Amino acid sequence: MVDTLAIIAVSDTTKMVVSDTTSSVTIANYNKLTEQLSSSAPSGTSYIWSKTDLATTTDTVGVKPQTISFALSSDAVKEYGDPTFALQGSASSSLPVTYTSSDTSVARISGDQVIIGKPGTTVLRAVQRGNLSYDMAKDATAELRVTNKTLTITANSLSKAIADTDPTFTVSYSPFAHSETDTVVKGLTIVHSAGSDAGTYPITLSGATAQNYTIKYVAGKLTIQPDTVRIPLRAGWNTVSFNLKELAGGKIDSVLADVSALKIAKDGSANSYVPDVINTIGTVSLTSGYKLYSSEIDTLTVLGTPVDSKSAAISLNAGWNMISYLPQTQSNVETVFALIADKIEMVRNGMGEVYIPSQSINTIGAMVPGQGYQIYMKEAVEFTYPVQN
Repeated sequence: MVDTLAIIAVSDTTKMVVSDTTSSVTIANYNKLTEQLSSSAPSGTSYIWSKTDLATTTDTVGVKPQTISFALSSDAVKEYGDPTFALQGSASSSLPVTYTSSDTSVARISGDQVIIGKPGTTVLRAVQRGNLSYDMAKDATAELRVTNKTLTITANSLSKAIADTDPTFTVSYSPFAHSETDTVVKGLTIVHSAGSDAGTYPITLSGATAQNYTIKYVAGKLTIQPDTVRIPLRAGWNTVSFNLKELAGGKIDSVLADVSALKIAKDGSANSYVPDVINTIGTVSLTSGYKLYSSEIDTLTVLGTPVDSKSAAISLNAGWNMISYLPQTQSNVETVFALIADKIEMVRNGMGEVYIPSQSINTIGAMVPGQGYQIYMKEAVEFTYPVQN
């Protein structure tokens, strides 16, 4: 079988390079001269003839130059995981352009499509080898840079009640490439600022690495919710106290603002507060008790961080004192005052119940958070609430 041979022209028009896998070829445009190839020649062998080898032809090899237009422009930089994109090279001859990549691990070619691989740099080459009418074009190249993908790791914000243990800290990732998961991330450390008081504390991240990714961190927040203390008020007189840090130094009118039935408040030093009338109490002391008169049953609600009762000393004067109960849980009055019982004449709560150590009288039973107590001392003493089990 005789095929028409494709002639690839080179700049030296006295020669031509031909290649074929058939046993015989017809060389077009050369007066139909025929060159028989050896049937034993290896497939793909290239043969070079000078014009004189083609005998008495008067034809000349007439080829035209061509150029390639090829650039990446906005596609010059890609990110790991970016989708396949098409190359837009073209030859002035309108002949098809083919492409190669110098590093196929960074990007490989399929037709005119570029398939992104790992981060790195590769040279993409546009090629047009010419034909009978056009000379081989000079290759055009463009550099493609593939960068790491930005992986954002976000610390999930959490909240907890102040008395609860810390929750399990977690993170979110976005986005991964190629259906990868957090298994590619190594060495992530989650740190939260230690805090025991109610408030908001940062959760920070560090140490993470992931091949083909640049890590970006977004901090989260741990919100410690304050304790909510609800103090029931009877219609009439009540004795109350406060054991939350945030109330120390707070304005008495602000602390008592939600008690709509409040008529008057008094401290142990004859100061008083009458809503919209007078306020000689001023600010709240955590070691003091307060007497409140409510015109009906109500509830005093306060929020904050429990005070460390064992570190708050209360100065008890000889005679009557009105003090706060600072612990966060109930405790028997006898246990509370065991170390100074011989110096106490009487302890009285807001309901008139009493504890008289010398007579072994105890109708109070347990002391209760939120309640205030009057205590009559035989002598002055510095008192600190004992550590509770």
